[in-house]
Amino acid sequence: MSAFAPVETAETPRVCVCLCTCDRQDMLPALFAALAAQTLQGPLTVFVADNGAEPADTVVAGLGSEALTPVYRRVAEPGVTAARNAAMALAVDAGFDHLAFFDDDEVPEPVWLEELMKTALAERCDIVCGPVEPVFGGPPPDWALAGRFFHKSGETLCSSNLLLRAGALPADRRNWFYPEFGTTGGGDREFLKRLVDGGARTAVAPRALVREHVPVARLALGYMFRRGLRDGMTDVQILKRRRPTLWRVWLGSAAIAARKLGYALNHLLWSALRPERLASAVADAGHVCGIVLRLFGRRVRLYGPASRRGRTAG
Repeated sequence: MSAFAPVETAETPRVCVCLCTCDRQDMLPALFAALAAQTLQGPLTVFVADNGAEPADTVVAGLGSEALTPVYRRVAEPGVTAARNAAMALAVDAGFDHLAFFDDDEVPEPVWLEELMKTALAERCDIVCGPVEPVFGGPPPDWALAGRFFHKSGETLCSSNLLLRAGALPADRRNWFYPEFGTTGGGDREFLKRLVDGGARTAVAPRALVREHVPVARLALGYMFRRGLRDGMTDVQILKRRRPTLWRVWLGSAAIAARKLGYALNHLLWSALRPERLASAVADAGHVCGIVLRLFGRRVRLYGPASRRGRTAG
């Protein structure tokens, strides 16, 4: 991994899209139509890594056009990590300079890729993130709107709207997205933070907007609990990667859990006046439970084909 080191060249940097998909074939046509409508000059290559229960190769093959070239790879290993690494490997091996990411339940605005690239080149940075706005599948409850739980400003590093400079990636591909985050999520947060710690520069592209489909099932407090559960497990897994001894992992985890428990109690105190505070309390409670579960060797499978989901040990 290296910090930004511009090379004097008259050539425009080559950019592609890396897309991980898992059993969302019905959403791919709108997604590919939005990619074909991008304002960035030139044809666009989309590397599709698919590890869903039902292969999407037939759907993807029918979505190519003069403006868009899909390259499909079937990934046998379940989990989002395997798909991300597979898509990245295809892009790097093909010689692309920049890799753009977003999720298979999102649709980018026409200027999305152009704005990401403009920001990367103007700011001379390695990582660019953009905002994500929700498109609700049904009428959202008041707490979801007031708390803006489904909005992302681009300030938080994640893969749901991301541009990476290929030269900033670790040379050893075993140090890309780590497999232990594959079924729980959170690996993008760990990976991008690791790049930043190694000297990668970041920026936000506020006009590089993508819109995320939010199904009705997520507009419930149970989903907020599961989201907190994922974040708690991620915190422990990151500590396990970075702390040299077990007692340091437990000490760091206890500190996070105590802080989140305090937040939960404070949110609960004010929840009668502001319903979004109750949702925050539920998420914080899930965060604490996730920490406890992971410390005792348990994890909850949140990513991968629906037929494989469930609680796992590890």
